[in-house]
Amino acid sequence: MATTATRGRWQMARHLEVIDEEIRKLVLREVPERVLVIRLPPRHGKSELVSHWTPAWYQANWPDRSILLASYEATFAAAWGRKARDSFLEATGLAPDVLPGRIAVDRQSASDWGTTGGGYMSTAGVGGPATGKGFHLGILDDLIKNAEQAQSEVYREKTWEWVTST
Repeated sequence: MATTATRGRWQMARHLEVIDEEIRKLVLREVPERVLVIRLPPRHGKSELVSHWTPAWYQANWPDRSILLASYEATFAAAWGRKARDSFLEATGLAPDVLPGRIAVDRQSASDWGTTGGGYMSTAGVGGPATGKGFHLGILDDLIKNAEQAQSEVYREKTWEWVTST
């Protein structure tokens, strides 16, 4: 979807093609796993693929399903929600026969946008409100902001508690 929506401006590197295929297999339930963990150094395109293009693709194909994306803070998560929403809108304009879902008039914010098919993408920051926001696809991207947080056992435990309790 990314290459088509950007008219070829965005091209997937080989390592992202492998990740993209694993995401596709997971979503289509072609593998028994229900969780995919992606570990790459910063600036390798994983968030661009997983947090930007995957939600746009997912909503385009299943406009009746929901996504929850969580990150280390609400504004950072909402930035990915905005990118996914805008790419979904752009792609919908490019191929209306292929992408039947449109953005719902009453649900258009970057942190909570929905389709006319009843699906939605909601975002949250660690520690923020996510309870009651069911989802079909959950994305946890960059739950820890920096090395200081990563080295803090207290912060790691607090983050894990939020993930498992929310």
